[in-house]
Amino acid sequence: MTKPVSRKKPASAPVVKPAKPRQPNTDVELNDAPQLWAALVRYGEAEAFTISEFCRRHRISVQLFYKMRDQMPATFNVGTRVLISKEAAARWRAEREQASPSTTACNRSVVPV
Repeated sequence: MTKPVSRKKPASAPVVKPAKPRQPNTDVELNDAPQLWAALVRYGEAEAFTISEFCRRHRISVQLFYKMRDQMPATFNVGTRVLISKEAAARWRAEREQASPSTTACNRSVVPV
C-alpha cells in the first residue's frame, strides 16, 4: 500500500519592502539622549565630549587620561556625566603643542652611523 501524496502549495517567499531613508528625529526624549549624543559627536556638532570621546579623538587611552589628570583639560559635570568642552580641548592642544619640542625635518640632527 502506498501513502497518499499531499499536494500542498509551496510557501511563497516573504515580500521585502525597500527600507525608507531615515529622517532625523527632531523630537528629543530623555531615553534617546545617548543615541542623540553619539549622533551629534559623529557629525561634529557636539559642544562637549565625554572623556572616552576626547581620548578617542586624541588617540590616547582613558587610563592615560586619568593617570595624567592634572595635565588634561578641565572637565565639568552634567548630572553623572563628566564632559570636556570644545574650548577646553582646544586650549589643552595648544598647551601641549607649546610644551613639546618641535620635531620638524629642518631641525632634526642627523647622526652618522
